[in-house]
Amino acid sequence: MKKIMLLLSVLGIAGCNTIEEKNTSALETVLKEATGIDTDMDNLKNSGKNKADMNITDDGLNLNERFKNGFGTVTATKESIALTITNEEGGQDNILIGFTGTDLTQMRPIKGKMNTGGENSMSFSTANYKNNEADMMMAFDVEGAILSLKPEKTVIRLKGNIGYTQDAQHPEKWKAFEGTVTLNYPVFQALGNAKEDFVY
Repeated sequence: MKKIMLLLSVLGIAGCNTIEEKNTSALETVLKEATGIDTDMDNLKNSGKNKADMNITDDGLNLNERFKNGFGTVTATKESIALTITNEEGGQDNILIGFTGTDLTQMRPIKGKMNTGGENSMSFSTANYKNNEADMMMAFDVEGAILSLKPEKTVIRLKGNIGYTQDAQHPEKWKAFEGTVTLNYPVFQALGNAKEDFVY
């Protein structure tokens, strides 16, 4: 209970626009102590602006409608960038996008293709959890690029084919998708490097 009250107090203070930079650092430290989570205060201050804009043409997946109220997260390390779009209406619907490479702090733009043996590769999948059931699909071929990677706006271009795992050997059952995803003010965390190392 004490930790919850401390967390609520800190969150209340964080909502004020008069926080000085040194106080922001102190609040981040207190939040980490209270919750065990390393939190960037900018993510808390901008949480109301976090919105995913989908502009995807697809073969019956209905991604634009499914994620029209979605929000995004970005987790960056030197070797991987994980992007998630989540919609929690009537269950939980997720898009999971991953890019891997030797040093993603040096690649501009960050690009990837499926099945490239870990060097500049990427993955794309969807997972819908509803009524205690999971409906999961994965891309069998996909390529993409992060056109812009910024805390206030991240833009990803995608093109590929997705299906159920049991249909991996049946391309006629795959569904094509292509377009862009824009994450406005996503929760943006950098691990092992400064956030600025990834921004472009």
